[in-house]
Amino acid sequence: MSDNENRPRLSTEVFQRVAQLPADAAGLLNSAEQTHGDLQLGTDWFSLLEQSVFTNSDQIRYFVLKSDGQAVAVLPMCLQPSRAGNDAVTLSNFYTSWYHPPLAEHLTAADLRPLLDAVRREAAPLRSIRLAPMDRDAKDFGLLEEALRQARFSAFGFFCFGNWFLETDSNWSRYLAGRDGKMRGTIKRMTRRLFEQGGRLEILTDPSDAPRAIMAYEHVYAKSWKVPEPFPTFIPDLVRLCANRGWLRMGIAWLGDVPIAAQLWIVRGRKASIFKLAYDESFSEHSPGTVLSAAMMQHVFEVDSVLCVDFLSGDDPYKKKWMSHRRERWGLVAYDQRTAWGQLSGLRERLARLVKPALAKYRLGLQKNRIADPAENAKERT
Repeated sequence: MSDNENRPRLSTEVFQRVAQLPADAAGLLNSAEQTHGDLQLGTDWFSLLEQSVFTNSDQIRYFVLKSDGQAVAVLPMCLQPSRAGNDAVTLSNFYTSWYHPPLAEHLTAADLRPLLDAVRREAAPLRSIRLAPMDRDAKDFGLLEEALRQARFSAFGFFCFGNWFLETDSNWSRYLAGRDGKMRGTIKRMTRRLFEQGGRLEILTDPSDAPRAIMAYEHVYAKSWKVPEPFPTFIPDLVRLCANRGWLRMGIAWLGDVPIAAQLWIVRGRKASIFKLAYDESFSEHSPGTVLSAAMMQHVFEVDSVLCVDFLSGDDPYKKKWMSHRRERWGLVAYDQRTAWGQLSGLRERLARLVKPALAKYRLGLQKNRIADPAENAKERT
C-alpha cells in the first residue's frame, strides 16, 4: 500500500451560522470551551456574537477541516471587503480576549493547507488573513503561522494586549494576607463604611435574577466614565446566557436602593473571568469598585473554589494589585502572495517593521545628544 493510500483524506466545508455546524464540528468548539473553562471558545459565544454584533450573516464563515469525514479543525472567521481586496479576520471584536480555534492534536501545518485554500476561495480576491487575539506560546499559534507561510502567505506576529491572571488554591485568608497593607486597609475600612451608611453587597447568580442584574448593571454603567456600548443588546444577552448556564456572577454594591457599582464575572468550570466593571463616579469616595472586587473574589474562592481568576484584556495598573501573573496576547496578520494587493500589503508591512525600530533608535539618539549638549541645555533655560 502506498503512502498516499495511508494518508487521511482531507476536505473542507463552509458554514455561515454556528447553528449550521455538524455535531462533530460544534463538539470541537464546545470541547475547547470546557477544557479551558472559557466561554469565548464555544458555540454559545459565537451564537451570541451573531445575534448581537455580527448581524449580517453574509460576513460570517465557519471553515471546517475534515479528515476522512471527521471534523478536526474549525476556524470561525468574518469577511471584510475593501478596495484592496477582501480581508478574512477572526470572528471576534473588542469583547473577545482570546481566540483559540480548535485544532486536533495530530494536525501538521501541511494538513491545514486545504483550510487556508478554502479561505482563499471564499474571500477571493483575498488580501489578508488576520487571527487575533491568541496565545503566542500555544501550539495553535505556531502551527497556524507555519501553515500560512507554507500556503504562500507572508505572515507577521503582532502584540495585542497584556493579560493579567491569578493562579490560586482558593484560600481566601491566605490570598488577602498576600495583598499590600494599603489595599487590605482600604477593603476593610470602606466595606465597614458602606455597611454603616446603609449599603450592602449582592451577588446574583440565578436565571430569575437576570432582569434585576441587567437593570442594575445598566444603571451603573450609564453613570460611569465608560462610553456607551456600541452593541447595546450584547451585555444583556450575555447575562441571560450565563444565568441560564449557571455561569453568572453579577456583583452589585448598593447604597440604600441605588446601585453604585456593578461587576460581571463569569465562572466556567474552575475559572472565573472578570468581564465588565463599572461604578458610579459620584460615589467614588466609597471606593465601591475595590469593595465589590474583594467581595467577588471571596465568593469565587469560597463558593466556586476556582483555580484561576482572569482579568482578560488590558494592562491597567490596578490589575497587578489583584493578580499574580501576566501573559501577552498576540495576533497573526498574513498577506496573500498570490494577489497583487496581498504582495503590496506584505511589502509595506515588512518595510514598516524595518523602518520603525531604526526611526525609534534615531530619535532616541537625538534626544540623548540634545541632553548632553551644554549649549542646547543653556538655550532651553533662557
